[in-house]
Amino acid sequence: MNLTSPLRCAFLLDFDNMVLGLRDGAGPKVALRFAEEPEVWLDRLMQGNPRRALVRRCYMNPAGSIEDEESGVRRYFSTFRWAFQAAGFEVVDCPKLTRLKNAADVRIALDAMELAALPTARIDEFTILSTDCDFVPLLLRLRAADRSTRLVAHPDVGRVLKASADTHIGLDEVAAWLGWQRDAAAVEAAFGHELEDAVLTTVRDAMAEAQAPVPLPLLGTVVRDRTGRTIRESNWGGCGSWDKLLETVGGFVRRDGPGGGFALRSEWIGAALTTIDSATAEAPTHRSLDEAVLTAVRDVMAAAREPISLPALGSAIRRLTGRSLRESNYGGAGSWDSLLDAVGGLTRKVGPGGGFVVRDDRTEELG
Repeated sequence: MNLTSPLRCAFLLDFDNMVLGLRDGAGPKVALRFAEEPEVWLDRLMQGNPRRALVRRCYMNPAGSIEDEESGVRRYFSTFRWAFQAAGFEVVDCPKLTRLKNAADVRIALDAMELAALPTARIDEFTILSTDCDFVPLLLRLRAADRSTRLVAHPDVGRVLKASADTHIGLDEVAAWLGWQRDAAAVEAAFGHELEDAVLTTVRDAMAEAQAPVPLPLLGTVVRDRTGRTIRESNWGGCGSWDKLLETVGGFVRRDGPGGGFALRSEWIGAALTTIDSATAEAPTHRSLDEAVLTAVRDVMAAAREPISLPALGSAIRRLTGRSLRESNYGGAGSWDSLLDAVGGLTRKVGPGGGFVVRDDRTEELG
């Protein structure tokens, strides 16, 4: 590589991850400026070595939102699209495919590998703006391909993720570029050296949003995405175990199941939980799993804009519930058709891989 020529760069931004991380660490005002004036922080990232930004992509859930503290108005992420387009970004819509998570991380990883393999132009440096630990394999693969990598993420991000990138830029530094007045005390209080409190708050918020039992692996993923650290790195929010964490948060309990079990709100299982024996306890567990499967199907299809193949829907349900459809006996219904009937408003159409599922309110669009 000719060191006198500009570095040919790609900037890949997980918008939701960055904005919510800045909101939690430095406040909504700083997060809103990040979203409204991308030129400010992009200009800082372009400094140092001469750089030419060949690719600028912003991966955004348009239905996400953040509250403006001054006006009290909730700002939907879609309203920031124009600011990023004006800054030369291609905005890639990544709506939520489940109750708790969108697919921005997968899109970023796929696009990065595609860019690294471009035959027409070599990307010398990749800047990933996200705290998601799923990017460790991507960063290692880019390094092996002799690409420089920069990670813009939480200042207290895990050691493994930080070591996977050539350069780590903390969100506290980005916040300072945007006018946040930082000092040692502020960084400690705001940017997650109080990780345990952040984990407890995240679990409380996620369970308040849940409509059905949440598999612990999925809840752990939410903690990682929102705090930048795995549940194990936080020592289960300083509690040492899932049971103690849920007890500390209050109002939640763990039930046995795949992947460590499920987290439930106390009112879902009744006041008799502590008195029933282990043999009787299995029935509520399976009933809860059935409800989780039905809810997962309902949520995925509610967000779908087009028919979904049965294999794809089955994969989504496995990620949400921690078990395959076959293990759950199709949510207790015994078959795909019976499961869709139980959910209601859905129809299976013949096609490859067992067919696909379409919402009844969209069947006319298929002709």
